[in-house]
Amino acid sequence: MLIAMEENAAESPNKILEVKLVIEEGDTVAVHSHVKQSPEDLGGAVVHIFRFQDSKIVELWDVGQPIPEDCLNEKGMF
Repeated sequence: MLIAMEENAAESPNKILEVKLVIEEGDTVAVHSHVKQSPEDLGGAVVHIFRFQDSKIVELWDVGQPIPEDCLNEKGMF
């Protein structure tokens, strides 16, 4: 997983990840983030779900949704 993260950082050096919320329950952690490929990009809302065992990530899931230009929620996606 570390190699994939390093490759992604090299491919997208201007990526911005802003963590909005972190929830932990037992060995599972969910991270809700705003991810942008560049400062001008609207980006997307992403949730990463990690399961830990012996201080290591043993499972990872993620889901994402692009941020629309016109959001129906007056407060936006976040």
